[in-house]
Amino acid sequence: MDCWNTRRDSKEFQHEAVEMDSLQANCGAPNEQAFHDTLVSAAYQLRARQRDTNVSISKAEMEGLVVLTRELENFKQMMKRSEFTVEGTWRIVEDGGMVERFGQQLYAELLTRNPRLRVHFHGVDIEEQSKSLLRMVGTAVHFYQKPQLTVDMFTKAGARHRGYGVNAEVFVEMRNAFMRVFSEFVGTDVFEAVEEEWRKFWKYVLDLLVHGSESAEGERYGKMYEEKMLKTIQADFKLIMERQNKCDLRGQFVSVMYSKAIEMHEELSKFEALKDLRASARVLQAYIDIINNIHDKKLLDEYMRELGGRHTAYNVTVENLQAFTEPFLFTCRHFFEEEWNIAAESRFLWLFEYMIDGISAGMVSDINSIVNLRAPSNSVTFGLIFTDIEASTRLWSKDSKSMSLAVKSHHAMIRRLIADYGAYEVKTVGDSFIIATKDVLVAVKLSLAIQLELMRMAPIAPGFAMVDSTEGHGDPQAWDDRTLRVRIGVEHCTDATATYDTIHRRYDYYGASVNRCARIEAAACGGQILLCRESFEYLKSMPEFHNDPCPHFLRHVEIATPPPKVDSRGLDHFVVVSDVGLASFKGIAEPVHLLSLVPRCLAGRQFTEKFTKVSE
Repeated sequence: MDCWNTRRDSKEFQHEAVEMDSLQANCGAPNEQAFHDTLVSAAYQLRARQRDTNVSISKAEMEGLVVLTRELENFKQMMKRSEFTVEGTWRIVEDGGMVERFGQQLYAELLTRNPRLRVHFHGVDIEEQSKSLLRMVGTAVHFYQKPQLTVDMFTKAGARHRGYGVNAEVFVEMRNAFMRVFSEFVGTDVFEAVEEEWRKFWKYVLDLLVHGSESAEGERYGKMYEEKMLKTIQADFKLIMERQNKCDLRGQFVSVMYSKAIEMHEELSKFEALKDLRASARVLQAYIDIINNIHDKKLLDEYMRELGGRHTAYNVTVENLQAFTEPFLFTCRHFFEEEWNIAAESRFLWLFEYMIDGISAGMVSDINSIVNLRAPSNSVTFGLIFTDIEASTRLWSKDSKSMSLAVKSHHAMIRRLIADYGAYEVKTVGDSFIIATKDVLVAVKLSLAIQLELMRMAPIAPGFAMVDSTEGHGDPQAWDDRTLRVRIGVEHCTDATATYDTIHRRYDYYGASVNRCARIEAAACGGQILLCRESFEYLKSMPEFHNDPCPHFLRHVEIATPPPKVDSRGLDHFVVVSDVGLASFKGIAEPVHLLSLVPRCLAGRQFTEKFTKVSE
């Protein structure tokens, strides 16, 4: 047998072509089975030759292999141009008469993997729905190269589906189900060869559907769907209320829900007390309020945030709320009786998840926000500040326009300092602030900063002028009548309770220390800082009061630019403390020994005594 010669001339190729033409002429139209058998036989013979290393291949055999290899490559390229395309593989399903069965399996796959999507097909003939979908897909496939014919079809379909509550997530799940089932119908090898092309096709289709869904027409359909759903929810809950009102307390909505929740989640037994009449009524009323106002999103968001604050006060967590999902649905189903179906379940699930999101937002944003994390807890001592503007009423009467601007500047300045010192704004009442700080040293620093900033802000507003007969006097250089005068009381709180205010969604503080601070502030004059002797003694005991270098802006009214280097002297060197005397305050049993504190650069300030002194 001759060895294979790789060098071949044109005559050999011509001879080969003649032989191929002769073969094709003799064979005629190839029978599918004969073609299959020939290919399989050739494959087996090639495999046998490869295993037998002692057998040589003749020149004629090698030439036959070259012809076969080339024709297989040509055939492969032809297949890529035809069958291994989106249209080519779709024809496999069409020509095989498999479209109807494919549609059935497609929807079975979609709804098995995504049971919650069943609601979109409640009352729909799935067989007809699948035929409609695949007609659209077939049209898109056959006109894939002529997109102008399919753009309008899919954008309109995307808009129309908003009217059924179908969004982009559902379209994506449909795509995923299609890809999984399609591979079973065309074969794994064929699907892998064309998978990338199909993904491009579906990206094109999904983009059109989403564009239609988000269009003005899609929004119109979406609003129609939402309005219809909300009205249905209101009617559904009205039916539930009518039926629960016929039951005794144990059989009413909230009692049934809590009983089921405790049965399912033992850790929720701490809410057993909520099954009493008044508590149940409050919970039920909250549901009624939400459902009655469900069309007013802004009002509802505010209300649910408030509920979030209340839930936190009762030590309810977001996880606790989520654990009530199934008990809530169980209770709705219990009262809905035979009217219950997958559509009703979907509506009530949407409602409860909507409530959880709104209430949780109130819990998380209010209790765990950066601002509220600054609020001192019940387990620590802290600093407290009360402020008030001197002669506020007279200033408003004198020139309301300039006073309005002055108060805005005053509020902005104090809030900036609160942020700078990591303090917490407890509340603002009129022109007054209540501020909690980490400790009394921070409270004193913040109070000094307020007095100095007020001087720096002069004129605090165009045309502003302080009233005559003020509470402060002394060195004119220590005052500026073009700015507000603020009285400040400071307290080292050792007896105060932190309580979360669900109305204002902030912490508030109550107790003897808070009452004393309020009385001290009322005794102060505008431009003065008062604190009791016990608070000052605690301040002096803090090493930072003496050892931490006092910043430049607490040493002088004027701030140099750039600020000069400061020496190591502490804050104690830059404040002037005066003994005011013993004061008796209403509501406080023991007299309070008061001390006055001002920045050293404003030491020329003198103050009127506003209270009657008592002897020690």
